[in-house]
Amino acid sequence: LQMRRNAENEKMWKLQTYLKQNLVDSSIAHRVNRQAQARIANREILREGDVVALDLLSSSLRTELRYDICREHILSHGLFRLWMSLNLSTLHELCNLAITFHFLQPGDELFVPGESCDCAYYVCHGDLMYTQRPTTSLVPVETATSVTRDAWVCEAALFVQWYTVGTMEADMLVQLMVLDSDAMVRCQRKHRLIDA
Repeated sequence: LQMRRNAENEKMWKLQTYLKQNLVDSSIAHRVNRQAQARIANREILREGDVVALDLLSSSLRTELRYDICREHILSHGLFRLWMSLNLSTLHELCNLAITFHFLQPGDELFVPGESCDCAYYVCHGDLMYTQRPTTSLVPVETATSVTRDAWVCEAALFVQWYTVGTMEADMLVQLMVLDSDAMVRCQRKHRLIDA
């Protein structure tokens, strides 16, 4: 616990030093410090790369573990339920090679208008707000839509070249499953029936 506090204090000291060295306006520096302190105080979420013991697992057991972690989320999509019925090993490979997990803090933007998007997102936990404006999308007035758990976002990016037209921002701590479209296609091409 003491080591964690020391690490947190060192992070804040470095941040404050950086802000002073760059002559950052005091109102911005205050907001930066406040947000950094709030995020440091949040319970730490372990990511796969943080768990060194996973490197000790055999590749087959690690693949099973990845599939088990991804299964509920990926099978919410009809395409991947079809893949499962055609060839479960291809779905295992998809979970192992094409999926990562991403975390957003409150206020973090997942994307803004005009970005090329080559992945789809699945909301595992948390809520986001999707905002479209007349200047960047075909809406007559600004619209805001709540995006909640179990929703797919930018799903079309799996099949076509996709550009974002709105802003997606986290309302709270959010966990996303990220499915890379290029890696999905590589997995798909390895199976004759799935690639048909």
